[in-house]
Amino acid sequence: MERKDGTILKVRLDGQEVMSEQGELEAYEVITEDVTNQRQLEDRLRQQAARDPLTGLVNYRHLAEVLDMEIKRSERTEREFALLLFDLDGLKHINDRYGHLTGSHAICRVADVLSFCRDIDTAARYGGTSLQLCYRKQAQRRPAKWRNASATALPMMHGTAAFRQRRRCSLSP
Repeated sequence: MERKDGTILKVRLDGQEVMSEQGELEAYEVITEDVTNQRQLEDRLRQQAARDPLTGLVNYRHLAEVLDMEIKRSERTEREFALLLFDLDGLKHINDRYGHLTGSHAICRVADVLSFCRDIDTAARYGGTSLQLCYRKQAQRRPAKWRNASATALPMMHGTAAFRQRRRCSLSP
């Protein structure tokens, strides 16, 4: 529904038939209840459950769901995806020297860069100083020998990737 001022009003409708003494349908009785505030609260709670409060990126729990869906999609369609891991190594030094507020700003700056990913990709704060980007590759299928090789190099546990060792990498344009 829409209010006179043009704002959207969310309502819950409950109704029943009104029958005459002869058993014929005479009218409908409808009760409307304004649930706009309740829906807004539910939306905020949904957002808080899936988002990191500092960066606004999705949180670990939501990332795990996305990875599970991507693994299933990849198995079904034989399309690749990539999981990029970012760890802010110097953050402790920043916190110690300039304070935690500055450290939080540093995390947010990196998160801002990751938030410009495509709509089909997922940027997440994994926790602490770790950020991740689940990147859907749109390239053509790769040869079967490559698929089998990468499947054995990355063990899976409960739909989430388990990495045996950490590698450093730098990204540049």
